[in-house]
Amino acid sequence: MNLSTITTKLIIFMKSSNTIDKNNVMEITAVIEGLKLLKEPCDVQIYSDSAYVVNAFNQGWIYNWMKNGWKTSGKDPVKNKELWQELYALTKKHKVEFIKATFRIIFLMERSFLCKRKNTLLAKQCLLAH
Repeated sequence: MNLSTITTKLIIFMKSSNTIDKNNVMEITAVIEGLKLLKEPCDVQIYSDSAYVVNAFNQGWIYNWMKNGWKTSGKDPVKNKELWQELYALTKKHKVEFIKATFRIIFLMERSFLCKRKNTLLAKQCLLAH
């Protein structure tokens, strides 16, 4: 198999905290930092319990914000505009799919993912927990 034909895939798992403004910044930043790790264009699946991040792309909010000069439908400035701009730029470098998931599903996916990576310390801890 030719190395250039291999598709690299990154899966980002995100879980929310409780403080809304802080939470929104963390949710956007988590995706940005995950995408920054990629050194070449990749297929990326982002599983998040954040309707804010998922809907911004899947429901087209971000495209409307850009079209409206980074204003919401209520004509208010979009919060965290610089983060959204950075995230949007990163999504143009990759094929990104945003997937809404519950906290429980994300937890189980993380655990399964780690358990499959038997050579890591976290995976070993995960296996011991079974």
